[in-house]
Amino acid sequence: MDREIEYLRRTQEGPVNVAALKSLKQLRKLIDKKVDAPEPFKKVLEDWNKFRVYAITAVVYDEYPALTKCWKHLQAKFGEWAFDESMICAWAFFNFPLENGLSFGENFVASDDAPEQLKPFVRDMVATRLGLYQVVLNSGKYLRLKELITDKVFEAHNTIDTPATGEISLARLVPVDDRFMIFGSPSSFPAEYKEQLESMVLSKMLLYYGEGSDSYEKHMKLSGPYWVSVVSENRNADILNPDYQERYHDEELTFTTSLPDWMMPKSTEAEDKKLKARKDKRKAARKARKKNR
Repeated sequence: MDREIEYLRRTQEGPVNVAALKSLKQLRKLIDKKVDAPEPFKKVLEDWNKFRVYAITAVVYDEYPALTKCWKHLQAKFGEWAFDESMICAWAFFNFPLENGLSFGENFVASDDAPEQLKPFVRDMVATRLGLYQVVLNSGKYLRLKELITDKVFEAHNTIDTPATGEISLARLVPVDDRFMIFGSPSSFPAEYKEQLESMVLSKMLLYYGEGSDSYEKHMKLSGPYWVSVVSENRNADILNPDYQERYHDEELTFTTSLPDWMMPKSTEAEDKKLKARKDKRKAARKARKKNR
């Protein structure tokens, strides 16, 4: 059943939330655009776009109150300034533990109502997390990455702008064929930042997750709001604590945020031009940083 029609049906007993309904249709229009990528990456990105329809619809329905707070808060605070626009959604939908201790993705896989054709993709994604990876070899077509702290080595398809050997990226690795795909646009640091990054990660993971053998895994999986704030391009935003995600489960906590601008219908040509100007400015800033490394 069309999810927008289902939304309208659910709201018939009270006032119809027209703004939310238009937002869902705006989202569907954006997501239904053809993905310009070769296989097998095209399939991954198309499945991601389809899955986001279900996930963001769940946010609009407020099916999981903690998820609604989490997604709306991070989008409002960092969405316009996110280095990687998929970073917030991927963490919120695949890693953030909801009221039953499972992520939205894990609940999606367990649901009889969820489409079976999307479940293999979601199963792969819920097993992923953020990590800090250093390029130790760039063969052009493939990258050899070594993770900070764990020293694990990964072979990844080179689907991003050609990185320099030694460069360190905050990224999510998704299994594709016999290698990995770097999901979204990673936020990168020069090689000389390695010791500083490792020191920062060690201090945070020990402080918030203890000295257990899984403290690094927990830090990289659960500290999504912290990492989003660390790589945010909004210089005026605060760095959130690694355990900030726990606040989203506080029933008394409320955020006065609605859906982000990019989901709202645009009423004037001037607003379209203003949004395009902001995006162009961000792209130019990214290119300048890469050029100056």
